[in-house]
Amino acid sequence: MRVTYKAPKGFTLIELVVVIVILGILAATAAPRFIDLTSDAETASIEGVAGAMRTAVTLVNSRSIIKGNTEEISNNAALATVNIGDGLGPSNDGELIIQLGNPRAVVADWQRLLEVGDINSGNYRFATANVAGAGAVFFVYLASRPSAPNNLTGDCYAYYLPRLPIREPSVVVRPCV
Repeated sequence: MRVTYKAPKGFTLIELVVVIVILGILAATAAPRFIDLTSDAETASIEGVAGAMRTAVTLVNSRSIIKGNTEEISNNAALATVNIGDGLGPSNDGELIIQLGNPRAVVADWQRLLEVGDINSGNYRFATANVAGAGAVFFVYLASRPSAPNNLTGDCYAYYLPRLPIREPSVVVRPCV
């Protein structure tokens, strides 16, 4: 009886490990070029600003409650204020004019609340618009966007709806697409 030698079929463990390492390196360098995470990063950035806006609304409302001026209607009554401690305001005394115990939808007020110096520098821009069915709305949007939002249906911005007798104040994020 004659014994014949058959060569083993397949790859060695070393060969498989080398191929896996090469594929891993290619995936790590090539994948970011094919996966665009820009919109996720922009949305996260806007959500961060919205968090600061919510905090500012809570701070102003808390100070207003302590001061006892939450129910005024500033259209006809004397303007109510709270001190936010920035040394600015109508009399450079840190007072911020409020509406029904909350911030108004005024760019200069939000510039103070968010502690932003020049509103035309940095990564964000601010705007106020009168939106049908909502009234005055304050918007924060990315400087990389071509124009300021003027409605509540666009994408990639946060907006603040001030308190009215018929609604509570709210900060809403419109995700980037």
